[in-house]
Amino acid sequence: MKKVIIYGLGVSGQAMYELLGDECEILLYRDGEGVPEWAEGKKFLGKGESIPDDTDALLLSPSVPLNRPLVKACKEKNIPVMGELELGNGNKRKDDYGKSNQSHTAQCGQVVLRAGQHRRSVLFDV
Repeated sequence: MKKVIIYGLGVSGQAMYELLGDECEILLYRDGEGVPEWAEGKKFLGKGESIPDDTDALLLSPSVPLNRPLVKACKEKNIPVMGELELGNGNKRKDDYGKSNQSHTAQCGQVVLRAGQHRRSVLFDV
């Protein structure tokens, strides 16, 4: 089972968690204080904790700057760093994270819209 860290707990972080939750072991990470309701009781990587050696990817919410210490540390350890769209846009082969590229991208768009309370069925497809 793949192990990923999701950095950012907003709509995009929630969408990535919902999409990959059954397919990957997930650690959540957040700079700020407080935890949104959807993330309560989930596994977290604490501030200052070491990145697990068996981490396969760091998945970023769009609001996370690339100069954050966790992002830099993952890059130094050659852990792939990507956003939710990169996760499904063809940079990874089918089934790297349990989803085919096209279906993952469309599903991720649907989850983002649902979490944002929008009433559309598909945001985009590739």
